[in-house]
Amino acid sequence: MTNYSAQSSRSKMVETQKHSTKYILFLPFIISIIVYLVWFKVLHQRQNTLIENINALNEKISNIEKNLEKYAPKYGNDFFVTKVMNIKLFEKRILLQPEQHYIDTPSPFPRLVSDGVLPIQNSKFVRIESDGRQHGDLENVAVLIESTNQNDTGRLMNSIVSQRKSVKDLEIFLFTPTDESGVSFEMLKTWANSIPGVNPINATKKSTALDDITNKHRKLYAITIIDHKHIGDDFVDFYYVGKLAMEADENISGVCGESNGIWQDRTMGDVLWLSDTECESGAMIQPERKSYTESPVLIRPEMARVGNSKKAVTEESSWNIDKFNHDMITKSEFDERLNQDLKRAERKMQDDWRLLETFDCKNTIHTFPYENDKDLEMFFPNSKAKNLHKYRGILSISIAEHQCRAYIVPQHFYDKHAIELV
Repeated sequence: MTNYSAQSSRSKMVETQKHSTKYILFLPFIISIIVYLVWFKVLHQRQNTLIENINALNEKISNIEKNLEKYAPKYGNDFFVTKVMNIKLFEKRILLQPEQHYIDTPSPFPRLVSDGVLPIQNSKFVRIESDGRQHGDLENVAVLIESTNQNDTGRLMNSIVSQRKSVKDLEIFLFTPTDESGVSFEMLKTWANSIPGVNPINATKKSTALDDITNKHRKLYAITIIDHKHIGDDFVDFYYVGKLAMEADENISGVCGESNGIWQDRTMGDVLWLSDTECESGAMIQPERKSYTESPVLIRPEMARVGNSKKAVTEESSWNIDKFNHDMITKSEFDERLNQDLKRAERKMQDDWRLLETFDCKNTIHTFPYENDKDLEMFFPNSKAKNLHKYRGILSISIAEHQCRAYIVPQHFYDKHAIELV
């Protein structure tokens, strides 16, 4: 009996050990499943958190874009020079954000004449783009720098060189006006020996230096700039498009890197303009062309490519201006588009200008007359009237927040009731 009990106990122990062994064999599998379930839950939580963060980020980006669209393009680069500035527009006091930089924005214009007056009313935008600037496209263009200060000249040269597609593009030529300028001809030669595509000219007059560039170096175009000026990050692309415009139309005598700092709503029409006003800085000319008094120059009236400070020029090449359709930047096309706008414009008096704030002027065009610089300063209180770039005396401005356009025209145009440029 005792032996039977002992055998029975041993049998139970053996069975228990067998069952324990089975459980031990399955234990890693069970642990793995638990680990995978926990890890899956963690991943799922992380995924949900990531989705929430992405949605929040997209919302922030959307808000930033709306703010940029609402504020940045309205006043142009010239209004962001100081830390805080008050602007009187329609007798309203506006406080700008401190130390903002203006970045030019993409635009599908100039518009085709057949597409009507205000493109915002059309069912489609015209987006014809070229291939953009390529290597060698600016081999026949020179930059003539008037060197007066060693540091300024070095800074300006580095800015230009950084925008080249190749060494032969946009060769730099240096001259110093007098021995008292702070830069000697020997210094010019030192730069030429150390920087590819830089050439010294032993001249003290700009006209003499230009003759050397065209006759000796066989350059067809020359951009003149003094060394203390600053250039935009798409300086070279802008002048590339200007060169194409000059090649497409002999009635365009040059290109100007200055601006009026006047808002041009990119959804409402042309942002490249023609100007009859003499270009004081950043002029690109072709010596064989007519003078500025006989034919206009191409300009971006809102955005400067040459300015007195880094904040006064384009900060980034966000406009992709080198892909602009240059065939549409001709004097005849521009005149036709401007004529269509002026024919359909509502005639207003000067006193109506301050009332536009209360008008529902969306998708409309207005003309306002002026007789002298004092009148212009009423329309453009933050600009020097004598320095404003005009075409046939006409200036264009987009009316803030109302999506309408105004043309400020000379009184003699206004008196004709029907303005015809062509």
